[in-house]
Amino acid sequence: KVAVHQLVYVGKLREESTSQKAADHIHKTIKMLHEKYLEIGGGTGLLLFQGSYFVHQIESSRQFLDDLMQESSSDMDLPDGYFKEVKIIIISHNIPRRLFSQWNWIVIRKSTSCLQRVDDDTSTVNELLQQLLKLAAYLENLPKLDLCSILEELTERVPQLIPKEETLQSVLQQAIFLTPKDFISRFLLPRNKTLESDITWPAPIRLIMYILKDN
Repeated sequence: KVAVHQLVYVGKLREESTSQKAADHIHKTIKMLHEKYLEIGGGTGLLLFQGSYFVHQIESSRQFLDDLMQESSSDMDLPDGYFKEVKIIIISHNIPRRLFSQWNWIVIRKSTSCLQRVDDDTSTVNELLQQLLKLAAYLENLPKLDLCSILEELTERVPQLIPKEETLQSVLQQAIFLTPKDFISRFLLPRNKTLESDITWPAPIRLIMYILKDN
């Protein structure tokens, strides 16, 4: 049995990008990774756009999620990429079971209220994660055949479970969270370089000088 992990990250779209273009790009990436890791399982979750911000909750194998972050990092290096900023909020390892049965995305119609500054960073992150967890539990109990149509009505059905745009903005601005590039550099790239002497046989003899003191 392949271990399932869950990744939550938030981001902001570039001005020239749209939620439809970004969703199509992410969907294409997920489909490609699904085919690549077909034997160990694909990705399930929910991508939610709120204005120019988005939050993506996705669960899959570790290899799948690592490749997804590498793709996000590569996108931000492109002059015509879709993402202006991306921050990884949490990675949960070896979760007991998947919360989602499939992968979906939705655009929440932008609220007419003005953005408000959020000062308590910790409570903002906790609020976001709790909303996502409750939203996943709510969707899990819905009929799968009606899921797509129900997603379009989430704002009316469960407005308290929809992350606000100012919440995503506040979380994205917190310096404590890693970008995909930082994550790759810290956890995925090899830290130790192999020296030629380490792969030479027979092993070279290293001469060590000992300085003896006269008694």
